[in-house]
This record gives sequence, C-alpha cells and structure tokens, in this order.
Amino acid sequence: MLHLLETLQAVAETGSLSRAAEALHLTQPAVTRQIKALEQELGAVLLTRTTHGVELTPAGRAVLPHARQALTAVEACRRAAAEAADAGAGHLRVAAGHMVMQFLLPPVLAEFRAANPTVQIELHTGHYQECLDYLAGYQADLVLISTPPATSGVKATPLLRDPVAVVAAPGHPIMQESDTGMADLAGQTLLSLPRQAGFRQMVADTLAAAGIQCQFAEHPTVEAVKTMAALNMGVAVLPMSAVADEVQRGRLAAIPIRDWPDQGRTVLAVTRSEGAVPGPVRALLQALRARYPKPGE
Repeated sequence: MLHLLETLQAVAETGSLSRAAEALHLTQPAVTRQIKALEQELGAVLLTRTTHGVELTPAGRAVLPHARQALTAVEACRRAAAEAADAGAGHLRVAAGHMVMQFLLPPVLAEFRAANPTVQIELHTGHYQECLDYLAGYQADLVLISTPPATSGVKATPLLRDPVAVVAAPGHPIMQESDTGMADLAGQTLLSLPRQAGFRQMVADTLAAAGIQCQFAEHPTVEAVKTMAALNMGVAVLPMSAVADEVQRGRLAAIPIRDWPDQGRTVLAVTRSEGAVPGPVRALLQALRARYPKPGE
C-alpha cells in the first residue's frame, strides 16, 4: 500500500496525473490505476478532475497528512537500519529555537564534532511550531525549545536552565539599580520577538500571570532587539546567553529579575515518544547537561 500512498502524494504535490507520472517514472494510466486501487482500498473517492488538472476531495485532503507520515516513517526506518548496520557512522539531526541555536548550541556542537568526527550533523532552526514540525516529519530527532509542546506523540524532558535578565542601554534609568523585579517592568516599552516565537510567548505569559502590563514592540530577530535596546529605544527581557558578549563589551547592561520564576527559562529536550533515542542525540544531551546549569540549580 505504501507505493499507492506515494502516488497520492505525488499527484497532490503536482496537481496533475501526467506530471505525477513523470516524477514517479510511470505511465499516466499506471498512476490512474494506482489511485483507483487506493480509493478501492479506502472506500472513498480521493481525487476529482478540474479544468486545470486534478485536486483532492475532502476525503483526499483528510488522507494526505497520514500518507505523508507513513512515508516519512518508512524513510526513518531505512535510515535507522542503515545506521545500525554501520556502527561507526551516524547522524545528529537537531531542530532548535533561534536563540538556542545561536547562543547555546555552538560551543557544545564544536566539542561534539571533535569527539565524533564521523557523525553527520544536520541542523534546523525556526519558531516553536516549526521545530515540532521537523520532529513530526522525521527531519529531526531532537528539538530544543522552551515552550512545553502541546503535541501528542512526543516526550519533553527539562534539560537546562537559561537565566533571563532585564537588558537595556547602560544609561537607562532601570539600570541604576543592582537588581529589579517584574513590577518595575510595568508600563515599559518591552522590546520583543514576534508573537510566534516561543520565548516571546513565555515572557508575555509570565508577566500576565504576575499582573504586569507592558507595551510590546516586536522586532524580527534577537539581534534587532539588542540593537534597539542599545539605542535606548526600550528595555528587553532576554536570556543572559544571548547578551553575554554585548554586556562584556559595555554595549548593553543586564540585571537579574529577582522574582522571575526559576530565575530564567527552562530549555526542554523533545523527542518522539516511539522508538529509541539515537546514540548521537544521547551524546549531545549529555554534553549540554555537562556545560549548562540544570533546571532547579
């Protein structure tokens, strides 16, 4: 049945029986027969003809995501078998939020590469949902995010603590104190990442739970947030890992938030619930735990 699902996916992606046949190196009648066989197997009509080609019926649209999951799972089985057959090789496939990828992972990946020169490293970065999509699509075996996933079929484990701080230009009034509390952020213009960023959502939720109202000024990247803060355009709440270099150079100042829950954010290691965690992933997790504070420390 897998080859029938592959045919359905090809037709859905090309919108044409003839183009799907070219992609699959089949004849158009063969593609038509396979779609008919799949429809008979499932007891539903999956395609309908239009003036521009073919399109999925409601039943076809409902089936397609499951077809893709089945095909990616088969590919994952092939990779797992190949890696198990060659114990000296392997793959490390990680998806992570932008700040984790930019500021926390690089030194650990450098150590990992030196210790595991034969392992091929594949990295993906994106917002919270994008990272989970990489995991669901078997394009990653490990996701590192700070927002607990609301997705079934995954396992999330607290991995490390990333302290957060109020960040601003050194001359900003809020920087005149040795520490600050969340109440001091009330009414401030809070420079932030876009709404879909997991860290932005965590900051907004934490402040809302404490009854603190701020005006958020969104910027596309953490580098843009830091630049605006250095220009005295507002304050930001950011992980210390993201601003350590700027603080050391005196471009930015940072002070801890004394009543921030756990004094920072917890980065989670998210894997699929089924199957074993690949050896390279276990090795990377061990290196991350060795380098950074554990949750609760």
